[in-house]
Amino acid sequence: MPVRVSGIDAQGNSFRHVVCTLDLSAKGVRISSLETLTARRGQELMLEHQKDRVRFEVVWIGEPGTSTVIPAVFNAVHAATGVRLRKMAIKPEMLKV
Repeated sequence: MPVRVSGIDAQGNSFRHVVCTLDLSAKGVRISSLETLTARRGQELMLEHQKDRVRFEVVWIGEPGTSTVIPAVFNAVHAATGVRLRKMAIKPEMLKV
C-alpha cells in the first residue's frame, strides 16, 4: 500500500517521500523505497495514508535492496527438491542430490 513518510533525516533536513508498505500491523510497519533517506534507530517517522497519520519509531534498518522474495524462492526450491540453498545464484548443479 503506498503511504507518505515524513520526518527529519540524520542531517537535520526535513523530508517527505511516498513509499510502499511491505507489512503493516498494530505493532509496526515494514516499508520499502527509502534508499535516499539516511534513517537511524530511534528516529521518529510519520506515516500518512489519505487522512490517517501514525507516528513510528525506527527500530531496525535493513540494507537497501533486501527482498523478501529471495527467501521465498529458496523455500520453494527446498520444497520441490529437498536441497537447502544458502547463497545466490542458483545453478542447476547445486540442485543435484
